[in-house]
Amino acid sequence: YQRRVHGGVAPTPNANVYVANLPVSFTEDDVAALFRLHGVVTSLVILKDRKAIKSKGVALVQYEKTEEATTSIQELNGFVPPGHDRPLEVKYAETNHDKEKRLDTRRRTKKRKGHKKKKKKQ
Repeated sequence: YQRRVHGGVAPTPNANVYVANLPVSFTEDDVAALFRLHGVVTSLVILKDRKAIKSKGVALVQYEKTEEATTSIQELNGFVPPGHDRPLEVKYAETNHDKEKRLDTRRRTKKRKGHKKKKKKQ
């Protein structure tokens, strides 16, 4: 199992899982049935468009324990749901601390690439 690195910073293992490439037809019950096989799901949200009508194919799943999240990532990342042609992307959700580290890394990288103001010729 290999974690994807986002912006040079790997997400910290935690009990929250980010799921992408879900079939848009999946309901919360469908997602829950799949993820409950790997632990106690305490919260589940399917992200929808602004009008809250159509699924974006993304969900956030929260487990009771980090170990359960780890198991679900190992078992479900790359899994292709029946009748669907794309594998699920399952990884640790980014924590606030991870996001701060990623943004800080991005800021430092921009500084190193020479984003300096040019001096005006007189």
